[in-house]
Amino acid sequence: SSGINAEYGENPETLIERLWNFFKDPKSSQAARIWAIIDVFAITVAVILFIVETMPVVKEELKNPNKIVYTTFFVAETICVLFFTVELVGRLICCPDKVAFLKTLMNWIDFITIILTLFS
Repeated sequence: SSGINAEYGENPETLIERLWNFFKDPKSSQAARIWAIIDVFAITVAVILFIVETMPVVKEELKNPNKIVYTTFFVAETICVLFFTVELVGRLICCPDKVAFLKTLMNWIDFITIILTLFS
């Protein structure tokens, strides 16, 4: 099979093949399971931050960069964006079919979201 869902086989030999399985299949290893759990946690935190930032009382607090609320949000968002960036770049580097990867809508959504967050 080719494309973004391509497999390197049941016994990946190279580091790239093992990393692709790591990112693509949470059942491929204990580390992949942990990564998948962290991924869901990061997505949840990012969504919660996005929602909470729209609340008027929080918006007011975020106007002052010297406040602990601003710092907390900045650090949490930065960690999430770094995590998502590492994951996206890792998947791109390891993907057996780069063209199929670049044609996938969800990868573009990830990329655009990361870029918009970095430049906002």
